Amino acid sequence: MENFIKKTLLTSIGLASMTKDKIEEEVKKFVVQGKLSKEEGKKMAEDFIKEAEETKKNLSENIEKTVNKSVKKLNFASKKDVEKLQKKIQKLEDLINEKLK
Repeated sequence: MENFIKKTLLTSIGLASMTKDKIEEEVKKFVVQGKLSKEEGKKMAEDFIKEAEETKKNLSENIEKTVNKSVKKLNFASKKDVEKLQKKIQKLEDLINEKLK
């Protein structure tokens, strides 16, 4: 029964978008209905929260990797590249200003 409840929760509400409060609220419904004991509910909520945090972290890392990979493929300048160019431009401006004095 616990597996069915877990699968139902995961399917009805996307785990990555669930907040701690929402997870606890959804699990509490099953406890109130008598489908889970308080201890089972607490354990399930803790497991969901941990899994949600890991899912969010993995999703964020995957998005960052994909964006970085796309930027490299499209040959866009990275923030680091732009900063290097800004420094070079500033040095050149400083040199020009010194020569004009």
